[in-house]
Amino acid sequence: MLILELNYFADVIVHRLLAASLGIYKLPAIFQDRPQLTSIADSKTIMIQLSFLLFRFIASLFLALNILVLVVWSWTLVLLYHSAT
Repeated sequence: MLILELNYFADVIVHRLLAASLGIYKLPAIFQDRPQLTSIADSKTIMIQLSFLLFRFIASLFLALNILVLVVWSWTLVLLYHSAT
């Protein structure tokens, strides 16, 4: 959900800049302060990168836990088979 919100934020900025360049919309004061706008864009970029890293970590953790469960389950079956014979 975070990625969708961040992409929405970028879309809003682009559309406001386009509307201002066409004379449809007055450019907000924050868009005229280049350092502040750059700071906002950089923080959003970092948040997008962190959300992708978090997604990859969660997917890897899920895969690792599934492999661990599979290994434990298979060894349990092997031990039960050998104890029964």
